[in-house]
Amino acid sequence: MAETTTPYAGNDLTADLAPGSLITQDGQIQWAGLLIGPGTPFNVDRTGLQGWEDLPEYDSSDADRPTSHGAWPGSRYAKPRKISGTVVLMPDQDAATGAVRALRQALALLDEERWLTVRLHGELLAVRARIAQRVVPADQGFATQGSSKMSIQWLASDPRRYGVNEQSASTTPRSPSPASPGR
Repeated sequence: MAETTTPYAGNDLTADLAPGSLITQDGQIQWAGLLIGPGTPFNVDRTGLQGWEDLPEYDSSDADRPTSHGAWPGSRYAKPRKISGTVVLMPDQDAATGAVRALRQALALLDEERWLTVRLHGELLAVRARIAQRVVPADQGFATQGSSKMSIQWLASDPRRYGVNEQSASTTPRSPSPASPGR
């Protein structure tokens, strides 16, 4: 029996790789060491990602006015960001077992957050997140061919999205000022 491999064979799919280091085109998602989207056996369903471009829920410290209508505005703090989507698993017939194993490894329930990076319109944005849910229906297509529509949900405790292009600035030491006359 010939050995089959997938593009992910031998990779540590739970490794926290640099955000966006595997992404080569728009519409791709990198979760730790797994690449999802165009050019992979894991395609994003036409419904896309939910929660990526949305404002996250927030807590408000508005205070009701006891003797008037409305409230006094207070601070608002964003809650964790929930990102979800449907991934269509369509591996080659010979690579189905490897692709399913790769998904199981990459989408395991871990305590540590990993980089979740998305490229849309040439822009790479990333959050630190954990897997919150993975639903893989074990239907006829999955059992016989490894194809399935699976739902994935990530939870980012810090809801802010960060650009992945590192920026740096440098300064020179301040030059000493000349001594004042008369001192």
